[in-house]
Order: sequence, then structure tokens, then C-alpha cells
Amino acid sequence: MRSLRRAGLVPDVAGDRFWGQAYWSRAVGRRIRLPHPEQGGAEYVERINQLASTYGWRVLLPLNDYTMEAVVRHRKQIIPQLAAAVPEAEAWDLSKDKLRITELARKLGIDAPRSFCPANEAEALEAGRTVGYPCVIKPRRGCGAVGRIYVSDEKELLLAYREFRFGADSVFNFEQPVVQQRIDGEPEDVCALFRRGEPVAAYTQRKIRTWPLDGGRATIVETTHNQKLLEAGLSIMRALRWHGAIQTEFRVERSSGRPYLIDVNGRFWGALGLSVAAGLDFPLFYWKLALGEELPPARDYPAGVRFRWPVPYALLSMLGSPHRLHILRDFFWPAPATFSDLSWSDPAPVLAEHVFMLNRAWRQQGRSARPHVFRAFVLQKNK
Repeated sequence: MRSLRRAGLVPDVAGDRFWGQAYWSRAVGRRIRLPHPEQGGAEYVERINQLASTYGWRVLLPLNDYTMEAVVRHRKQIIPQLAAAVPEAEAWDLSKDKLRITELARKLGIDAPRSFCPANEAEALEAGRTVGYPCVIKPRRGCGAVGRIYVSDEKELLLAYREFRFGADSVFNFEQPVVQQRIDGEPEDVCALFRRGEPVAAYTQRKIRTWPLDGGRATIVETTHNQKLLEAGLSIMRALRWHGAIQTEFRVERSSGRPYLIDVNGRFWGALGLSVAAGLDFPLFYWKLALGEELPPARDYPAGVRFRWPVPYALLSMLGSPHRLHILRDFFWPAPATFSDLSWSDPAPVLAEHVFMLNRAWRQQGRSARPHVFRAFVLQKNK
């Protein structure tokens, strides 16, 4: 939001709840409530069309899996004046399927963990013996780390398998769990913006810290120049003939240095602030791509730029850790080429994140963790 405002654009934000950080940023113009897209994708897009006609919106930027699902499925219903850079439905479906995307990676000569989709407990146990322990169980259809569980033996696998199968919706399918080999290595990503199967901008990053600690949302992330990783990620994106923003998540195996594809997120990534800090203004690139405007030539970026999310993740990371001083240093110690989402001129988003996390923790006590905040961002030219 802030980078768009600096570029002379006034971003409006629309979503079903006001918990999201972007709602509270000073960079935002209007704040608009929408129904949840899961209640009806066609109705959701129609409401977007009405608002676009009323406010003169020109570009639609969906940032959440549910808004992406609605826009991809009903893209032909979007009015001509409202541009959006999103993939074809076939590519979107393939990117979310944990089994098919690993099969695609192997066909391209890219390493991927061994993965099985067991139909019953006996097959789940057989899959666990085949991939070895510890291993991972995750929903077959989904995005990111949602629903990912690490298990260390057959007892834990059976327990997770039994508790896992609680339902499905348009984005996540917990009724078909995948048992997957766990790769011992560091999480690294390729983040890119594509135009009809070809990259217009891309970079690699490594996650120095995540929450939860064994893999999840990046809390400290750093730009890298990993050419082997970049080539692997771009190969997958090209094979999908992607259009729009996309991230491929890898684990770089400690013993061999080989990158293994873990997930594909067919939308903007959570560490978007890092790319902007490194001089790659992906939100502005998206604006130009959606409108068919000329994009600047692919530019280089510095390796070693860091971005931190200290609030509330420094505190969460310190809970129960004997290395609290080390954690405090990582999150708060001044360092060159290091940035964070804390802004003295725009503090409300961080405060909103505190309230949101407390609210989510309260609501999820005794319940299975599922995403509850869904946002779509609509951009409007500054008048």
C-alpha cells in the first residue's frame, strides 16, 4: 500500500473484515466491506464490478487465496474497465494441487519430495514407511503452509490423519491429505511477476526466521542471488504459463545443496516488503502489467537486503527459547540494508496486527486452524 501511494496512486482496500493490516494504513483511500468470496464467487465479483463503476477503479489486485479463487473462476464477468493480472483456471488449479505440482516438477527435472495421497489409514502408514520419518502431512489442495503438520512416527501420523479429514472448501481440501517426505534444509523462495508465461521481474530470497519456527510465515527474510534456485522456479512458472504474481517455495537440502520444490503460491507473497526495499516495486509492476503498460527492463537487485517483522514475532520466538538475546538482536539490532514493517509515520497496521492475532488465538482455541481474514485490494489512480 505504501509503495503504491509513493508512486502517486491511491489504493482502496476491500474485504470481509477490518482485521487486516492494510485497512489501517494511512496510505489507503477508502475502506470497504465486502461479503466473503466463499459465500458466492459470482456474487463477489459482481459486487466488485458495482464498486468499480461507482469509484472508477481501474486495477484489481487480489492478495488472498479466496479472492484469487473468485477472480480466477469468474474473470470473464469482470467489467472491461477493471484490469487484473491473474492466471488461467487450469494453471491456478495445478498450482494448488500438492501432488500434481510435484509430478510436474519431476517432469521438468526438478527435485521434489516423494508424496502420496492415501485413501485410508493402511495406505497412510505405507506412505509413511516409504517416505520415512519424520515426514509431513498436508492438504492435497491448498496454498502455503496452512494445515501442514510434521509427524515423527506412525502413531503421530495416524493421529494426524484421523484428525485431518475435517472438510473442504474452494481453496483447501482437508479430506484428501498428502503424506510427503520431509526435506532437511533451509527454506528459500523464488518470487516473480509473469506476463503470459514469461518473467518480467524475479528474485530469490531465503527465510532466516519463520513462525512457527519449523516452517511457516517468514519473520526475517533476506534477498539472495541463487541462480540454480531461480532457474528451477522459473521453469515451473513457465510450464504453468503463469500470468501475474507467483512464488515457488523450496527447501535446499543440507547434505546435497539441491533445491526441492515444496509449494507454489499463485499470488503475492507475504514478504512483499522485502522486494520493495530491494528496489523491485512489484505492486507498481503489477499495476503496469494489468493495464498493459510498458514495464521497466528487468533490473538487478542487491543480495543481502533484509526485512524484519519484529512485532509480534520477536516475542513469539522468545517464548520458551534459551536464546532470547540472540533473537532480540536479530529482530531489533540496527544493521545495514535492514528494514522492517514498523513505521513511525504509519504505526496503525502493526497495532492492528496485534489485535488480529489476539482475536484469532481466542477464536481458534479448541478449533482446527484455518484462515479467517480474506482481503482484496483495489487500486485507483490518484486524482
